[in-house]
Amino acid sequence: MSSQLPAFTLAQQWGVWSAFKGQCYWCSEPVEWRGLTIDHVIPRTVLSDLPRLEALKTFYALPASFAIHSFENWVPSHLRCNGSKNAWILLPSPAAVALFAAVGLRAKEAQRAAETIGADWHIARIS
Repeated sequence: MSSQLPAFTLAQQWGVWSAFKGQCYWCSEPVEWRGLTIDHVIPRTVLSDLPRLEALKTFYALPASFAIHSFENWVPSHLRCNGSKNAWILLPSPAAVALFAAVGLRAKEAQRAAETIGADWHIARIS
């Protein structure tokens, strides 16, 4: 399976950025919209090793529906923080389980924000 995934929509970017209150997930500093990147907590490279992905999902107590390219795996990041993390995978630990739980809680908020703004953009284009 290829690690190539579709680009983030503006609505998805807004949802993630707003759900995390405009802060970089990795350094906790504010990230300006123009400097925003969206990072995959479990990197896309894991898509080439599905048994590893399944093991990570089990260890981190992620739902069966968890997908690499989803709000449950996206966090806002500065370009430098995203580049520093690169394809690094969190070490199996209780702290990593807690990290995914926190991202999961914000995933619903991010998705709602993306859907709301996506609908607003659609309406704006109609009028």
